[in-house]
Amino acid sequence: MTDRRRFPAYLAYLLLIFHARRHDPVKFKWRQAPYEYEFLKRPIDILCGTDRIRVALEAGISPKQLAPGWVKELAAFKKRRARFLLY
Repeated sequence: MTDRRRFPAYLAYLLLIFHARRHDPVKFKWRQAPYEYEFLKRPIDILCGTDRIRVALEAGISPKQLAPGWVKELAAFKKRRARFLLY
């Protein structure tokens, strides 16, 4: 990977989880709380910023199906973060 703008790292990460779950659903387990400072939420929910991703993956929904729903939120995030970028 040489161009991070062309490589959807977050989507690739979720696809790895999706396929790991499909490959061996009996052995695959989500890490349980506690995680660092949080004692109630699951670590995957903290890392994703929501439980919606985990719930969708558990329902067998591919991250590729979820990605179009992120477009609007991602654009808003990029706009908010722009003033904080140093490079």
